Amino acid sequence: MNSGGTTDGCAAGRRAAADSPIAEAVELVNEADRLVFDILKPGRWPQRRTVERFLGDDRLERVLLLYLRAMRLDPDEAAYPWNLASVLNRLGLNDLSLGFMTRAIHAVPRTESVTKTGVGRTPTSHWLRSRSTLTSATSR
Repeated sequence: MNSGGTTDGCAAGRRAAADSPIAEAVELVNEADRLVFDILKPGRWPQRRTVERFLGDDRLERVLLLYLRAMRLDPDEAAYPWNLASVLNRLGLNDLSLGFMTRAIHAVPRTESVTKTGVGRTPTSHWLRSRSTLTSATSR
């Protein structure tokens, strides 16, 4: 859901076996993306009526549930909390968005350290890798 794309093309989904938890997580996120993009058009800030329509029919609750289930199945995938944060930000739910942005940023170093050992997978977002480097450099 970042900038209007979906996460179905993420590296995790391409490598996952059909019955794996990662594949299930990808399916959950794809379902959430459909719910979001039925109302919110990619790459555009929604008008107030559009936000009200999104919030008015329990769509937000369903999207949150789907993403939370996906994050539980694939906790090292930083794209899931980041994309959810992006949707929440577009809806004006900035306080809620911030928690998921933080989760995404913290997932990147964990994923990168696993990858350096030759196990695991690389982060799916160039921005998140850059942010991780910036965060590491500024925390020294």
